[in-house]
Amino acid sequence: MTDQLERLFGELRADTMPRIVPPGVDAARSTVRRRRRRATAITTAGLVALVAAGIGLSPQPARHSTAGPALPAADRWALAQKASERIDQSPGDSAISGIAIETGQQTYPLVAGDYEVTTACYGAPGYVAAEVAGKAFTVTCEETPPVLTVPVTVPASDQPTVVSLRPDSATEGRTGIAYSLKMTQAAQERLRVAAQEAVGNSSYSAISGFLTQGGDGLEDQTMRAGNYRLTVACVGAGTVKVQIGPEKPGEPGVAAPFTTLTQECGHVPALGHLDVTIPKGTKTTVIDVTPSAEATGQAAAAVRVDRR
Repeated sequence: MTDQLERLFGELRADTMPRIVPPGVDAARSTVRRRRRRATAITTAGLVALVAAGIGLSPQPARHSTAGPALPAADRWALAQKASERIDQSPGDSAISGIAIETGQQTYPLVAGDYEVTTACYGAPGYVAAEVAGKAFTVTCEETPPVLTVPVTVPASDQPTVVSLRPDSATEGRTGIAYSLKMTQAAQERLRVAAQEAVGNSSYSAISGFLTQGGDGLEDQTMRAGNYRLTVACVGAGTVKVQIGPEKPGEPGVAAPFTTLTQECGHVPALGHLDVTIPKGTKTTVIDVTPSAEATGQAAAAVRVDRR
């Protein structure tokens, strides 16, 4: 380098060095501030995406129940009994019935067909989520509750039917509920006709009907002394007991039967036969048909009488 060039570079350094300021604290803060703004923008965008997707980042407020304390079991059973009376449950009813005072479920071996579920719930205002034979519905609970009737269908006889009851937080431990399941008149008639067709027609006498609590009977004053054959058909569940004997005034059923047959009921009509000899002197003969507990409200029977 010539002496002239060295002198020029020296003058340049002397002129510019005082103007060059190294990056200090302010510059560093400015850089960090810009980076933080970018990070905040990314976080905010992520929050928008989460909210849009329905994901809450803040805790949900606690749900406070307004329900009072649970009632003693005896009080709840009393409410359930009132509900039972409300839907007209009675020991002689052909319906399958039950009462409940808490969450739970019960199973029943019902015959396939159409049913009506009748319910009522006494006690604290609120609701009970119910499900019967796979059909869900809501029962309203009140001090004077409405009676709710819901149609359901039991699709198959070989599957247990589940009744499920789940009170809400306002009614849990403070109500009593009653329910009944009764086969519709049309479904009852279908069973009766099936039993009647299974035994066939008789030129002598016949009896058929849907089986309810107690016995169904036929008084026949034409069955004189002689030999007879009874053909019995039962369709549904359980068993049926058929008795034939003399009538005794003032006494229900057959006090002293000549003979008795217990017949199984089936999903298709099951047949049985009963031979009987009516002794001389018999004025009125009674044929009594009594269902078992399983057959009550779940079966129909028919009896055909022929001379042998």
